[in-house]
Amino acid sequence: MLVACYPKSGGSWLTWMLIDIIFQPDYYCDQVNKPLLDKMVHKTEKVLDKKPHLHMMRHPLDVACSWYNYKLLTNIANKNSFDQHIQQFYADHLQYKDFIKYGMTAPIQIRYEDLLEHPTATLVNIVGQKDVSETIEKYSLANCRKREHKVDLDRPNNQKFSFFNRAEKFYFKDMMNKSQINKGHEIFGDIILKYWPESLKEKI
Repeated sequence: MLVACYPKSGGSWLTWMLIDIIFQPDYYCDQVNKPLLDKMVHKTEKVLDKKPHLHMMRHPLDVACSWYNYKLLTNIANKNSFDQHIQQFYADHLQYKDFIKYGMTAPIQIRYEDLLEHPTATLVNIVGQKDVSETIEKYSLANCRKREHKVDLDRPNNQKFSFFNRAEKFYFKDMMNKSQINKGHEIFGDIILKYWPESLKEKI
């Protein structure tokens, strides 16, 4: 299975759960490095010449904020301020848009927000009528946070920050100022209107 997911869109989280349901490994997937997991369910964050089986997507402004949080986790955020990071993400917006086009070739489309709020229905839509409750509990955000700093992965791991920091939907409204949000709506407006219209209705 090939899962297409733009960076910081929840692809690793989804992949862990799929592997747990399908292959039932005797370890936590969040405790091992990606090459081992790719042998079972491969996650790509790059456009390939192969059609993906599944596409996981997330609101672009949440992606931007999550990417900055990841920089904090991996000790590279000190190179740029949050404002500079957002400016650069907007400057590189075509990377996100091009990946969304690639992801849309997949027969199954999953929104990060749906996996977050309706995990059972979302997973059953992928794997069929299986009992997914144990997997959902195992890979709940709370349990992933508890295990996060107990393993040595192939990336820096700043213990002051979490891989799952601010994992709720549309939290960009708490991190971005009004000008940044308006600019994001201007750049990604067509995509947001199509896939996350509810984010436009909620008060900023």
